[in-house]
Amino acid sequence: MQQIRLTRGLTHYELTGPENGPLIVLLHGSTIPAWVWDCQVPALVAAGYRVLRYDQYGKGRSQSPRAIYNRTLYIQQLHDLLNALNLTEPFHLAGFSFGGAFAAQFCLQYPERVRKLILIAPVLNMASRNKLLKYIRMPIVGPLFLGKVVLPRLTDRAAGLWAGSPQSEAYRQQFQSHLQTEGFLRAFRSFLTNNALTDYSETYKALGLEGKTALLIWGNKDQDIPGEDMARIRQWMPGTDYLEIDGIGHGTVLQSPTLVNDKMLAYLAS
Repeated sequence: MQQIRLTRGLTHYELTGPENGPLIVLLHGSTIPAWVWDCQVPALVAAGYRVLRYDQYGKGRSQSPRAIYNRTLYIQQLHDLLNALNLTEPFHLAGFSFGGAFAAQFCLQYPERVRKLILIAPVLNMASRNKLLKYIRMPIVGPLFLGKVVLPRLTDRAAGLWAGSPQSEAYRQQFQSHLQTEGFLRAFRSFLTNNALTDYSETYKALGLEGKTALLIWGNKDQDIPGEDMARIRQWMPGTDYLEIDGIGHGTVLQSPTLVNDKMLAYLAS
């Protein structure tokens, strides 16, 4: 992967695949950075796609600028990255978890830039179910609570996303390194307490009203994203293609890569 300096700081990215292939941009979720797509990139490149993935500000090996970590910041980062790499043609956009909601928001703001939209276990309103946020928001207690209580739970949760993968140990080491990067706690607290994980209902509704459809993938053992959220998104975006993977939790891209890859490729080719 390479680094490029954008408006708010260095961004760690990878652009791979044939230069003349159709571009697909992959957006990671709230906790695991760009390597969450490790199982999808080779399949997409082998099928002839040019693939861009990157670490969002405050995640992975990208910088953690002193900023408000909200939707505006992440939209700006992607917009800046595309411009810096001179990627001006419309592209396919896929997002996992928070990245799914982020992808929907980007598509709503820049509909002319997005060809096909892929949402994998996308967030609808995660903040409404997170009872820990009231403690994280406290001025003095919040940072301590985040470091002592939330981060250990975060590590356990992340391990569940790659459970069963032959790369589990490598992923564990990468994740621990990610948590220890400079500015991570400050950035992550801002991410949790601003609007990144709040209600995206109006975003999905607006996309539906504009006639935008998507591919929606979800595992029916997902403990982070409930099935009723997927039902609402499908209702708001009629015509959306849907794949429900039996027995798989939130870590669909890592735990069921063959099904995810086959469905993504079929949807993109349709």
